[in-house]
Amino acid sequence: MSSNQNTGRIIGALFLIQFVSGVLINLRLLGPVVFSENLLSTIATHQNQLILAVLLGLLGSVIGLGVAIALLPFFRKHHKGMALGYVYFTIVIFVVGVMDKTMVLALVSLASDFSLAQTGEVEYFQVMVRILQSTRGWTHLLDLLLSFFPLALLYYLLFLSKLVPRFLSIWGLLGTILLLGNVVWAIFDGGSMLLYVPMGLAQLTLSLWLLIAGFRKHHTQDQVLV
Repeated sequence: MSSNQNTGRIIGALFLIQFVSGVLINLRLLGPVVFSENLLSTIATHQNQLILAVLLGLLGSVIGLGVAIALLPFFRKHHKGMALGYVYFTIVIFVVGVMDKTMVLALVSLASDFSLAQTGEVEYFQVMVRILQSTRGWTHLLDLLLSFFPLALLYYLLFLSKLVPRFLSIWGLLGTILLLGNVVWAIFDGGSMLLYVPMGLAQLTLSLWLLIAGFRKHHTQDQVLV
């Protein structure tokens, strides 16, 4: 088994961890809380859950950055500019993701103070939570919007390098287009969670393929620049 195939399997495992943690955050830890009606009261009773979501989110961001750096030697031979662009956009996503998670922690702190508030202070907390919730919402949309670029570059570079079967690359590219369209729609008060499903399935399939098969052997020979 070649070292490049092993690298592919490791990257597949990291992608899978990133995917599972993302689903867990959005569907179990963070999503049900931040979209609740009595937001401050709900956050106050689920503080540890939200902190865990933030930590898992940071782990996912670190994994994304690490994978981009690990893939740079494989991608740069096919298109150096795009390979570097993939890394740069991943760094941007990391920074915006930290901002998004900081807003979540700010909501946790506000909810903690709210639990000790006097009756006359309730209106103040209601105003503050609306501001923080709105800011966090726009930051999250910006995160999703910008994520189009590293994802599109990832799948296009996979297409060029033939490290995985091209149908996976094409599927991923189509998924990124749907993701971008849905985020733009959401900015104008629309959007549908169903339009994120193709992207999610593409990510899951790519993760499992790499975990099982690694990089395609006959396309990894002599690919890495010294």
